[in-house]
Amino acid sequence: MKQNPQQALQDLLIEYNANPPLDEAMACIALDEDETVDFDDILNQLDKIAAEIHLPNVNDTIDSVSRINDHLFSKMGFKGNHEDYHNPDNSLIHKVLERRTGNPITLSSLYIEIARRLNFEVIGIGFPYHFILRPKNCGSTPFFIDPFKKGAILLKDDLQILLCKYGLDSSIEQTTKPSSTRKIIQRMSNNLFFSHRKAKDDVGVLRNLERLILITPECADLLRVRSTVLASMGDVKQAISSLKEYLHATSITDRMECELRLELLKQLSIAPSV
Repeated sequence: MKQNPQQALQDLLIEYNANPPLDEAMACIALDEDETVDFDDILNQLDKIAAEIHLPNVNDTIDSVSRINDHLFSKMGFKGNHEDYHNPDNSLIHKVLERRTGNPITLSSLYIEIARRLNFEVIGIGFPYHFILRPKNCGSTPFFIDPFKKGAILLKDDLQILLCKYGLDSSIEQTTKPSSTRKIIQRMSNNLFFSHRKAKDDVGVLRNLERLILITPECADLLRVRSTVLASMGDVKQAISSLKEYLHATSITDRMECELRLELLKQLSIAPSV
């Protein structure tokens, strides 16, 4: 890909709105994080994995899930990275394909794309604190798939136990709504943002803030956070620009505080160098 990966991702979002091709969106994120990534190779690897799986009858949901699970988790050895959960590699599809380990949302996205290539539709579910899947056609007994736990099958009662464990009183219906591709890549970028912040990698934090602003332009708070990060990196001019952009947004609740901060940044921008 010759195009800037963030621009390519923005183009996908403009063309497809909420549901751009997930494989291409993940490849854009991978290339944005690692300039050595071969965009087409990612798609080719996904094609190759799918070509190794035979689904005799995609309408037989149980058989299809069993065959995909067996290939991905038993034969290929994909699994959740429990030991190093916050490693940013867990959120990057090229690293997941290489290392065969990842976090819930990236493993789920891998599963979605393999299944799609086999004409078997599974839906991403942004469950609280965990990402899971549901086959589009489950029959009379809805069930869910947990790729982080090697394709473990979960029923509604299992999810209710998790909600209780997390101290949430939300209903199963509320917490198992389908996630759009835009929501999936937003969650991936959030994970990368926090991974880089944990590692004190300001460049990585800023890169993911820029991507999140592309994905969720309605979230004005990201502009304020970007201003703070830029200021901490010593880029006062861009910090001022980002904070001004934030102050032009509607319905902000901390205007006075941000205006004071803006004045301080302006003073810093004209302070004599030593």
